[in-house]
Amino acid sequence: RQRWVRYGADNDEQGCPGGGETDLSVDVLTALRADIRSELLNRDSAARSSVLAIDVAHKERCNDHGAAIGATVRLGNLGCWTHSNPGEYGVYDASWWVFSHPGNSPRHRRFLTNPIAHIAEADRKKNLTESITLTFPSWHPSERWKHWLWAQ
Repeated sequence: RQRWVRYGADNDEQGCPGGGETDLSVDVLTALRADIRSELLNRDSAARSSVLAIDVAHKERCNDHGAAIGATVRLGNLGCWTHSNPGEYGVYDASWWVFSHPGNSPRHRRFLTNPIAHIAEADRKKNLTESITLTFPSWHPSERWKHWLWAQ
């Protein structure tokens, strides 16, 4: 199953954010649209309009096609969907990670805040999403997320 995320859901009628739909072959684009549409149509209309992330089981023709990684697909009134990291919009108990993060010791020695706890402790009353969103640093390889996610 692949994770697809709907960015800019409040602006669906204005097109896809970030430059629009990804240029893919007609066969791959048609297959991706059909698979995503099928997953969305399994939900009632209220759920369809509010859902921000879905996990889609692609038909065999899409599973091995690397072109779809990071792709954005437009589905008309069903919005724009971008292939993303499987953990995006996931909910995790980070209690263990707050204390076990390898970056804690060097930061502590320099009297800096815990990088994980800082997200929850910061005063972000104007933007709730920022207070609950842990952004995986771009300088960390993606394998690191997989390793530490299951290391607990």
